[in-house]
Amino acid sequence: AKPGPQPRLLGAKPEQLVPHLAHANGWWRDTAQKLIILRGDKSLFHALETMARTHTDPLARLHALWTIEGLDALTPALLAEKLRDTDWRLRAAAIRLHEKTPPIALLAPLANDPDPGVRRQLALTLGWSSDPEAADLIQRIAAADPANPIITLAALTALHGREELPLVKQVQDGSLFRPIADVETRTRAQALWKSGLDSWRNVNAKPRTRDKAEIGLIENGARAYQELCLACHGSDGKGVTPPGVPVLAPTLVGSPRVLGPKEALVRILLHGLGGPIDGKDYQPSIMAPLGATMPDAWVAGVLTYIRQEWTNDASAIRAPEVAAIRNHPRATPWTLAELEQFAAPTLADRTGWIATAHGHTPMNAIDGVISASHQNAWHGVNTPQAWLAVDLGKPHRLTHLVMLSTEPDWAPRGFKVEVSDDGRTWSAAVSEGKGTGTRTVASFEPITARHVRISQTGNAIERWLVSELEIHGVPPGI
Repeated sequence: AKPGPQPRLLGAKPEQLVPHLAHANGWWRDTAQKLIILRGDKSLFHALETMARTHTDPLARLHALWTIEGLDALTPALLAEKLRDTDWRLRAAAIRLHEKTPPIALLAPLANDPDPGVRRQLALTLGWSSDPEAADLIQRIAAADPANPIITLAALTALHGREELPLVKQVQDGSLFRPIADVETRTRAQALWKSGLDSWRNVNAKPRTRDKAEIGLIENGARAYQELCLACHGSDGKGVTPPGVPVLAPTLVGSPRVLGPKEALVRILLHGLGGPIDGKDYQPSIMAPLGATMPDAWVAGVLTYIRQEWTNDASAIRAPEVAAIRNHPRATPWTLAELEQFAAPTLADRTGWIATAHGHTPMNAIDGVISASHQNAWHGVNTPQAWLAVDLGKPHRLTHLVMLSTEPDWAPRGFKVEVSDDGRTWSAAVSEGKGTGTRTVASFEPITARHVRISQTGNAIERWLVSELEIHGVPPGI
């Protein structure tokens, strides 16, 4: 690029700086704004106001508006006008500039703004208000677009800790997500909202503890990822997008396949994956079976790395688990439809279910409410051989279960899952592992059973909390 003229802004007169707020180079705009504010010359107000109102470049209008704010010269008339600006960035900025005392009636129409960036800012700004109408408006914004992650994060921030609100109840009972038709989108939205509510209760939660073997898996997996996976999935795990070319690979961040049962994820790396992913075609259309000729420890390392890198938080995958799945050979890549047999949906119909356990009230673990309260969660003894079991009333084909806990320190230190047809004779362990904080997944090869039992196998601690037990499978005949 050919350099432009050398800037001489430090010695420029105040009125000479104003046009530079519309310069194509961001450094010129920022520096002109800084110098005007540092000099505090309010005689420039009319020139700045004219630019903020009429300039054709939205960035120029934006810089002029914030420069006026820096001079402490904003007027209610200008702010009200900018709430109706044609550019969403100006509307969002005008909302931010009302944060000292958000005028609910004036801002309320922007709850229906077509741009999510404006609605996001409105939720954040209203979070500064103690007016009950502000909380009602934030809930309305969130409920209208529950699958939009920026809206979700803004609402969770603005309403932090307000567990008594109707919106939180809708998240807990799942009704907030019923209008979302796409299953994949609905699953991701639920996971994000639940994660946010968990964070309300665990602001000072301890980081996950890892043993030396798990640390070694992650370190080796990171190196393998850099060598083979980085070119398509990128350093941020979100997929590489070369200039002029569609994104090369689906995101690994928050992916239900990465965070879901290991039985599906390991098969993808061992055998490959083809066809559309989440309704989108990628080039190449098939992920190669990169793990087919690699050692079990290599496969375990790569998968453990991607399950715990970025914002992902799932359990480690060990080499023996890879070996067991490798014993089920396959010659062709999988499709997402085929992999569904290893990652069934949550069993929503709990009619006739009966929970039994050591201590407290086990039915609280399957009442459909995620809470730490004694009215809605099961608090059991967290000592070896303690157990929690569920009779599903009839056999189901099961793939995994999820123990949700609002207190990460009260996850089972170790666990095993057994199944039974009659509730008296139990199988060998179909899954074993360690508690992983607020969300512990126990997955296994698909198996048909009526009864499921989880037993604690780790060291004794104060208590074992299951706020909600999700069992994934399909009813008989499906």
